[in-house]
Amino acid sequence: RVTFGATAPSGGTSVAVKVIRLPAGVAVEAPVTVGGSAVHMIVDTGASRTTLSDKTVARLHLKKAGAAVKVNAAGCPAKAQPVRLSGAKIGGRSVPAVVVDGTQSGAPGVPGAAGLFGSDLLSTYKTVTIDYAGSRLILGS
Repeated sequence: RVTFGATAPSGGTSVAVKVIRLPAGVAVEAPVTVGGSAVHMIVDTGASRTTLSDKTVARLHLKKAGAAVKVNAAGCPAKAQPVRLSGAKIGGRSVPAVVVDGTQSGAPGVPGAAGLFGSDLLSTYKTVTIDYAGSRLILGS
């Protein structure tokens, strides 16, 4: 469940995030740790899959998980290299090990972001609340 404009449920993991105002909207950047390395990812409830930039994949030495695939990124066809993401944490809480897509751009329109934290991972939490005013992400238990 994703909560919009409601009081966050009690409990869960609260993560301090950066709310970024962009010409085309608002982005929420969350700190994620992968194998002890800190990266900043955009929380994207509209992204069906989690992605990481090719640069981030190389820096973190993530292993390929099969052949490159064709994907649609923001409605545009693109090529992605699936990679295995394991040992990741957000707010000190473990992220399930999954295969994510390595793409040329981590988060279009947000320079420096390592990638998109998509619904494939967000859906593993019971609830997800974005508190824009309080600059926090609450991941349910």
